[in-house]
Amino acid sequence: MIAAAVLLVLLGPAQTLSGKYIQHSEEYLKLYGPVPAEHVRVRVEPGGGETVDSICARIEHGDHSAKTYEMLGEALAERGDNGLAHRAFRKAHAQAEEMDRGFKQQMLQRMFDVGTISKEQIQREEKQAAEWVRFLQEYERKQIAAGRDPNDLEPFYAMYGRPEDDMYRTMWRRRASFLIGAAGVLVGLALLLCSRRIVRLFGGVGIIVALSCALGPGLLGQVGLFYWGAAFSAAGGLAVLLWGKKSDEPKVA
Repeated sequence: MIAAAVLLVLLGPAQTLSGKYIQHSEEYLKLYGPVPAEHVRVRVEPGGGETVDSICARIEHGDHSAKTYEMLGEALAERGDNGLAHRAFRKAHAQAEEMDRGFKQQMLQRMFDVGTISKEQIQREEKQAAEWVRFLQEYERKQIAAGRDPNDLEPFYAMYGRPEDDMYRTMWRRRASFLIGAAGVLVGLALLLCSRRIVRLFGGVGIIVALSCALGPGLLGQVGLFYWGAAFSAAGGLAVLLWGKKSDEPKVA
């Protein structure tokens, strides 16, 4: 529980503003309850002012007031993060009461004072954040239903990435790790089955495929079927090198 709370202040304002941070399912909250505020580690400036991290932690704990987003925007603008400051002021404008016209106009002005950012980009990031949170809550429900620990998020991160990762890229890498590994398995099986009918020189193909699969987890950050592909390809390549035909052997009629 405390580890999850610490994570809140390590992700950064980009995830806070898009909504891509740990937001537990109802089932999880019924089981564990909300994270106590005193467990959230935030840093406060020596003068008593709040840092970007501490303001983000407040937002991630449910403080979505317009004034809090305004405070975050000012803190971000002060440190030169103008794109994120624009988004914070945009959030403040959206959260403000309709009757508070003066504040909303002020936030609009601050948005343009710090520069602009594509509305489409914001929508893309918020869409990905909403999907990531939905997948997280589904994962928690499945873990709880199966009697497993919903705080063990490593399997979830392997499927959908951490909050700071691009979820779609992580999902693509996971699929690629299975497809490429499966291809390595098929290559290995083909070489094993036909090892006595293939010229030994082609055993090198299996070895190359095996090495490629072995390097896959390091390159893509996903295991998938890479190691299976490496094992089968290596076995097939070695079988051809050991039992395959010599290149100068006459063809059997």
